[in-house]
Amino acid sequence: FWIISVVGVLGGSHFANLYLRSVLKQRSGIFYLLMILFILVTVVDETAGLGMIQNTSAYLFDQVLGGDLSSFALLLSINLAMAGASTITLLQSLYEPHAAQTTSHVSSREIVIPERFGITGRLIYLELLLMWRNRRPRHYLIVSLLFSTMYLIFMLASRAFGGYAFSALIGLFASGGFALNYGQLMFSWDSTYFDGILSRSISFRQLVRAKLLLLQGSCLLMFAISLPLFVWLRPDLVALHLTFLIYNAGITTVLVMELATRNRQAVDIGRSGNFFNYEGLSAKHWLWFIPTALPPTLFMAAMSDYPGWGLTALAFAGFIGLLSTDLFSRYFAKGLQSRKYIMAAGFRLDAS
Repeated sequence: FWIISVVGVLGGSHFANLYLRSVLKQRSGIFYLLMILFILVTVVDETAGLGMIQNTSAYLFDQVLGGDLSSFALLLSINLAMAGASTITLLQSLYEPHAAQTTSHVSSREIVIPERFGITGRLIYLELLLMWRNRRPRHYLIVSLLFSTMYLIFMLASRAFGGYAFSALIGLFASGGFALNYGQLMFSWDSTYFDGILSRSISFRQLVRAKLLLLQGSCLLMFAISLPLFVWLRPDLVALHLTFLIYNAGITTVLVMELATRNRQAVDIGRSGNFFNYEGLSAKHWLWFIPTALPPTLFMAAMSDYPGWGLTALAFAGFIGLLSTDLFSRYFAKGLQSRKYIMAAGFRLDAS
């Protein structure tokens, strides 16, 4: 009975995951509300030391080991309830395919961009409008904020995780989570009107610079949002958080942009951004995480005896990357110039 209960918990978690994914596809507002509620419960549980999840698990499984079949029946009921809920919501999504793919329009008041910001400021503003007015890019923004906060609370509050390598991963995602998610499809977001971009009097250097500055700015925003969590839960990691802000802005954004300038698959930005939607992603997008996350993680693990020097080296590398923003803009623009027709053909092929 105990082994069956463990398998039942795994099955219930699987069906609960399917249910949340389908809810995100059909009613994203409810999904975000559930995530915020989960974050609040996690904060209270971890900071107050209540251990609700651990205590509930121990109680249920101790009762099962003690021969109390009522706990076994409760676990089985939860599994069946999650299976039923996920099945119903998934069937609803099959019967309403058009409603799930309808573009949602978000009203946005026109903001006047000062002339001193030039074409770069205007391009950044247009990218922000694209992100907020369309379902899938907006999903990347909101989920990056929610999940980065939720996982940060769990990882920072729990002392079960430690070591400089794991801390490096925390720093990488704390300020670079949005750049890692949204940035990898940076030019696929433009796939619908990529031909129009080619015909306009906007240089690739201006386009790349605007997108690169946007990703760098997102690192600063994510840093500011997560900084109170570091100060509150792990003040000893504030220096690491600051270091990875510089590293992510200077290095991680460059690595992500290297991947983005090779996008060849179109993305329908009006479709739902649920977890089942992998449009525009390929094997290289998943594998690119290795050269992005592994070097700083292994470096901090190797420098575990000299963490201060390790953080200094990463910050210095990021600072050099920031100073080289214009150089990288030229490099990526040159690559786009050589691949523009291949990318455009790929976007057209997917669209057809």
